[in-house]
Amino acid sequence: MKAHSGFSLIELLVSLLILAIGVLGMLRLQTMSVQSNIASDQRTMALLILDSVEQQILDGDDVCKDDGLDEARANLALIEPGATLEIADNCPTDKDGNISLYTIQIQFSEVGGFNMGGQDVVVLERRVQI
Repeated sequence: MKAHSGFSLIELLVSLLILAIGVLGMLRLQTMSVQSNIASDQRTMALLILDSVEQQILDGDDVCKDDGLDEARANLALIEPGATLEIADNCPTDKDGNISLYTIQIQFSEVGGFNMGGQDVVVLERRVQI
């Protein structure tokens, strides 16, 4: 009788199944990595826009007028088309008519999100006192 060398068909199919499961796991990990990277980029851009609006306020620009935030809103649309940028309470004034505390708020839907199951709504808020 001749000794068998090589692999049987069953062994080959089992090894291919194990390899396929491993490859699918790596693909899912890559997808999650890309989604996390996009979400991180969105948050970073939103924080940079908040910094920009804060600097406008500190420089004395009137962000409460109708077109005061147009550039920031245009940049925010690059993050997510439905994103909003608002000055909370419509630029409240003190008893002398001066604005001393601005509350800037950005809201957007995060693509992918850190929950990996869909979209998270992110609200970033910053208070600027002058």
